[in-house]
Amino acid sequence: MKGSRAVAMLLVAVVSSTAWAKPATKNAIGLGFDNLHWRMSVAEARALYPALSPMNSNPNKHPRTVQPALYLDNLRHGACTLAATLFFAGGKLISVDVETAAGGEACKKQIENELGKRYGRPSVDNGPVPPISLLIHREWKGPVTTVFYNYMGGENDIDVLFERTGCPQMKLLFPVECP
Repeated sequence: MKGSRAVAMLLVAVVSSTAWAKPATKNAIGLGFDNLHWRMSVAEARALYPALSPMNSNPNKHPRTVQPALYLDNLRHGACTLAATLFFAGGKLISVDVETAAGGEACKKQIENELGKRYGRPSVDNGPVPPISLLIHREWKGPVTTVFYNYMGGENDIDVLFERTGCPQMKLLFPVECP
């Protein structure tokens, strides 16, 4: 009886160690963009990332966006090479779209681990979904920051969208103020 109790305790410990971590902070922007904060100005973002360029220098990315946007590529973050687009409404940061440019499976694992540690258990966890077993979609919604994670199955097919809660990215298509 004692042996089976010890085995049960060990199983609980193993399962607990692989479960979603308690979030470190649900309100910060992750993946190396911890210095950014919601409602910061374009000038503040440029001061932190001088390599930011206007969106029109990358016309293939979000071509219908009418709000000011800044683009940054070739940003190293651990095993990943990232590209990011910062979106502003009323001159204030409301969304950061981060995509992988290189890094493969090591980058995927790093991003998934980092998001799990930072934000905890996702409020939506779809994936992998048969028959397209490579597609994964997760969402975390905090009082200040909402995170959308999408993995499309390829080596560099990861997109992570951080947005200010209450300021959905769809507003980027129209000239509106965010609350």
